[in-house]
Amino acid sequence: MAPVLRLGLPKLDQRVAEKLAASPAFLDLNPQSSGWDTLLVFRRKLANGEPLTAIEQTQMDSLNAYFDHFIPVIAALRELGLVDRMGFGSDAGPFDTEFGHLEYSVEIARLAGLSPMESLQVVTRNAARLCQIGDQVGTIEPGKQADLLLLGANPLDDVQALTQVVAVFEGGKRVV
Repeated sequence: MAPVLRLGLPKLDQRVAEKLAASPAFLDLNPQSSGWDTLLVFRRKLANGEPLTAIEQTQMDSLNAYFDHFIPVIAALRELGLVDRMGFGSDAGPFDTEFGHLEYSVEIARLAGLSPMESLQVVTRNAARLCQIGDQVGTIEPGKQADLLLLGANPLDDVQALTQVVAVFEGGKRVV
């Protein structure tokens, strides 16, 4: 589990945001690594009728407050025209942040008001551009590496479709 957050809450600094909007900078937001995994665990426990410990309740309250502030910041950055320069990742590894939950970042993007297409682009095309490899990966185009995820449903319709992996292709070869 992620540690109990005791830090300040996210807040948009309008002056800095406007400078970012006027620059060519990309934003690496990584909202999943801020405890989203833990928040979902707590929500599932409650949905299943399981009580939270006092520490878990305190942590859940802190995480809810954090995301109640962070998600509007993402929305405001979108409104400033920065959505094409936002990249979301997981920074998987610390605390409870796991690899394999692309749907978490897409869900957070949608909660911030990004369209279904924009929410997929922040984890694919935009992330590749941020890493300066957008000429190789991130979109399906002639001449790019054929790294593809084949899903059982359309993720534009339902974020959970990202968990319905049918096949994975790397360099045009099926690996899963």
